[in-house]
Amino acid sequence: MPYMETKKNIAAAVVGTSLMTLFSYLLTKSQKKNYTEPEVLSEIVDENNSSVSEKEAKALGWTAHYGVGLAFTSAYSLIWEHTSIKPSIASGATLGALSGLLGILGWSQLFQMHHSTSTTYKAEYYMQLILAHIIFGIGAAKGYKLGSKF
Repeated sequence: MPYMETKKNIAAAVVGTSLMTLFSYLLTKSQKKNYTEPEVLSEIVDENNSSVSEKEAKALGWTAHYGVGLAFTSAYSLIWEHTSIKPSIASGATLGALSGLLGILGWSQLFQMHHSTSTTYKAEYYMQLILAHIIFGIGAAKGYKLGSKF
């Protein structure tokens, strides 16, 4: 991957994932339910692996969260660089919504495989994932453009 494209992907992932996470934390605070993806991932790791400390579980949750963000923005980059679709609020929102649907599939599989007690309100959790990923996609589009300015 060329240097410029790498910078744009990293900027997109950091901006998009950070905005998504901020949204999830604000929603968690207002709704009094845990919608924070890295924390839920940490809880799943902690619940299912007794050899991992709580601190290690948190690090793994955050690393996985930003890693998935980078994977999504790498896919977005292929679209933005090799089609007529360019990074914009509209393309970011659309790609984010599609990513949210993929996110729901991923989270539902994760919850089934690990019998997690992290969230008992899965339908609500899945609904917030759509909006969170739309925010992610818009942030990723803005971050991608920002990355070309470094």
